[in-house]
Amino acid sequence: MTPRSPANDARRWSGWSRAAEHAAATGRERAGTEHLLLSLVEGPPGPAQRLLAEAGVRIGTVRRALEAIMGPDSAPLEPVDPAGIRPGTRAQAVLLRATHLVDRGGPATERPLEDVHLLAALVSDEEPCLALLVLEQLGALRRLRRGVPEHT
Repeated sequence: MTPRSPANDARRWSGWSRAAEHAAATGRERAGTEHLLLSLVEGPPGPAQRLLAEAGVRIGTVRRALEAIMGPDSAPLEPVDPAGIRPGTRAQAVLLRATHLVDRGGPATERPLEDVHLLAALVSDEEPCLALLVLEQLGALRRLRRGVPEHT
C-alpha cells in the first residue's frame, strides 16, 4: 500500500496532471482549489462534468470569474514545470476529503479518485477557497451541493 501523503492523494486522481498544468502555466508552485476546478471542468465526459455543465459552469465562465475575483494585477508569473507542482493547503484538504469518500467502505484500497468524488469534496468544503468563491459567483454552488451527493 502506498503511504498517505498529499502528493500521493493527488496522483490517485486522473485530473491531477491537468490541475498541475493550470497552476504551472500561471507560475504557481502550488495548485489551488481553482486549479482543481479548472481541471474538473475540462475533464473527460462523466457525471462531474455533466453536473458542472447543468449548473452553467464552463471553462470560459470559470476563467472570467477568476479574473474578476483576482483582479487585473493577477498576471501570470513565469511558467514552471508541472512535474514539480504540489497541492496547496486547501487543495490538499479537498483531495484528502475525496480520498475518504472513495475509501469510506474500509481500509484504503488505492482505488482511483474519480472526478465526481473530487467535485463532491470540493462543494462540501466549509472553508472559504477560491473555487467556492467562483462557484458562488456563478450561482452554481447551491445547485451543485444538492446534486453531487447522489452521484458519490
